[in-house]
Amino acid sequence: MVFDLLRDYAYEFYEQLAPCAKVAVIGGIVIAFYIPYKYWTTRKRQTPIKNDYKQGYKYLIKLIDLMESMVYLYQFPRVKHIPSISPFCLKLETWLRMADIQYENVCSWTIRSLEGTLPFLEYNGKEYPDSTLAIRDMTAIFAKESMENHLNDEQKAIARAFEAMAENSLAMAVGYFRFAEHLDDLFQQLPKQAFGPLTPIFKILLKMRMTSKVCVS
Repeated sequence: MVFDLLRDYAYEFYEQLAPCAKVAVIGGIVIAFYIPYKYWTTRKRQTPIKNDYKQGYKYLIKLIDLMESMVYLYQFPRVKHIPSISPFCLKLETWLRMADIQYENVCSWTIRSLEGTLPFLEYNGKEYPDSTLAIRDMTAIFAKESMENHLNDEQKAIARAFEAMAENSLAMAVGYFRFAEHLDDLFQQLPKQAFGPLTPIFKILLKMRMTSKVCVS
């Protein structure tokens, strides 16, 4: 009740402002929330995050029976109708399932890799950022067969070109469609408690961030 009254009062006050004052107010609010958000997601933290190293099932690697530690997959929290709003998180988790590697999800809106990105893996106390590089490294560590083994050099080059186009160009178009043009639809897929009363602020931040990314690219 009190929150509703404060919201209505703030809205009435905002509507009485001049256009330039409205811009200044919005800019001030965005900056006030963006600075602590940026600090929180890029701050120095301990590594590894997980220190318990849960024991998974045994893998037979080079005829030696080894007990391997759990792979931790850090990604965005689940949403209503799809496993992840990030195609890169979805890509990495799908590969882990296809490769039959035991893993545990660690979902968070604020945790980032030491490089400031999501998703990333943590295995035996070491971080593996970037979905493509993480897949490459896990393929080697767990002695898994590469998905490109059946391709010749020319076919591998073509596959890499399509992968780069999808991740560097088409992903930007999808991101703009989702985070800028249809942002309200996206937030309807999130849990109601995801951002709480700060939802309008995060909408503005996401739209600004995605728009700037598209302009730069």
